[in-house]
Amino acid sequence: MKSSIVFGPGLWQKLGKNDRPKMTSLIEKSAKILASYQPSLGKENSKGERKLSFTAAADDPEYWPRIKTVKKLVRGSTIRVVAVYTDEPSPEELRRARAIHIRIKGEGIDEHIKAGESIPLNDFAPLCSQCRRPDLERISKPYIVNMDPRRKTSQDIFECNAGMLIVRQRLHDALVKALGDDVEWGPARCVDDRGDEEPLWFMRPRNLVPPEECQQVRKQCPKCKEPTEIRYALNWYNNGKTAQLLGDKGQLTAFPKKEAHIYRAEWFFGDRADRGWGGMYSIYISGPLWAAFRDFKIEGIKSIAMQGTRARENPFRDDARPLVLGQSTRPAKTPPALSAKERAAIARLPWDQKDGYVYFELRSKNLAFFDPMMGGEGATYFEVPKFVPGVYRLPVSAIRGTDGNGADVDSACLVFVDAAYQGSFVDAFDFERYRPSKRSEKMLVTVAEKIGCRFAICPALEEASGCDFLGDGCYTLDLTKLVRY
Repeated sequence: MKSSIVFGPGLWQKLGKNDRPKMTSLIEKSAKILASYQPSLGKENSKGERKLSFTAAADDPEYWPRIKTVKKLVRGSTIRVVAVYTDEPSPEELRRARAIHIRIKGEGIDEHIKAGESIPLNDFAPLCSQCRRPDLERISKPYIVNMDPRRKTSQDIFECNAGMLIVRQRLHDALVKALGDDVEWGPARCVDDRGDEEPLWFMRPRNLVPPEECQQVRKQCPKCKEPTEIRYALNWYNNGKTAQLLGDKGQLTAFPKKEAHIYRAEWFFGDRADRGWGGMYSIYISGPLWAAFRDFKIEGIKSIAMQGTRARENPFRDDARPLVLGQSTRPAKTPPALSAKERAAIARLPWDQKDGYVYFELRSKNLAFFDPMMGGEGATYFEVPKFVPGVYRLPVSAIRGTDGNGADVDSACLVFVDAAYQGSFVDAFDFERYRPSKRSEKMLVTVAEKIGCRFAICPALEEASGCDFLGDGCYTLDLTKLVRY
């Protein structure tokens, strides 16, 4: 398992004059505690951070006690430093994991945005007449979702905010026998389906795991006594007085007593009256199911995180057996080859918007439009009419502000990429390294070559450009101005 601790100033903080030598001493003491794992210290970056990297077996009995010792050391310090811990288990370790938290690209497809507010597409009867807590155990059939499954043509799996996943027919057929009674199945359909769409299915885990330990109940309903407001109990940012070690294992209070391949954990963040920011449930899968998804070439999983517990239970199943879903029926991607003349023409396309246009390549009819810092979350998709593969040009004046149904932007930056290559772009693009300048063009060329498709990236523009895109907000596109270049 590859692990690291990044030491540096906290959010919106700067190191004081006397903090830097103290941070160096803190790092040296931490490295000494972890000496048996041969830690290496990286150079200081532009943010004043230094990374301590090391490798260990995840089931090493000495590993977590040593991490706990470092945690006490860091929290006992009085300097303005945050130490962020992360780990990356190997594929062999993940195959034996008891619980892996998965996140899916484009969550919440059972809602739509109206005037900046999330509106559920399905009705749930209230369990309590006072707090209106929804009865998520009774699911409407078919379950209604938005248009994401149609537009994300290469994606197999989608996530809803009501504690279930949406899958395509091929994945449904492979999972029904493998998961057995672990899952409740039912039909789903797109909100504007005319009856000619590919079948979709909802899969809802029957097994619950205890809530994540970081939840802190602020308010309860006076009638049913259920939580109505929850906040994170962890201190996610430096308070300027003491050092903090964040990201430590122990996100679940305990592993479930009944072993299964898929679970859900009820949680929400914020006010339940707003349905809870981030969703009502998290989805967890076993290591064997993660390995089966990987071998089956499932597309749509955005990130994974192996789970530990507060009591430091063994995170592995020693008796874990492979779960076989069958052979993947996904045809191999064979994008049309470009001629030398076409490749040369693409290489000459500008990355900036000095001529008032963005240029991007489309090999499918679907265009993804999103904030690169958000990793594809909050993306909007457009179907190009009368599509012909090639390079397209769009004036920046076609970027229009909108009240809700568009791409949410928090970094004053937008990306235009073929939707079939969105996942590859998100994996390859490092937003932290990007700067809207000529110096970043080499990085952009490298990313385009790696994913095999030329994209466009557009930072916020000046008001004189005639474009609405002047900073953060919600934006859409006027595709009537799109032309094949």
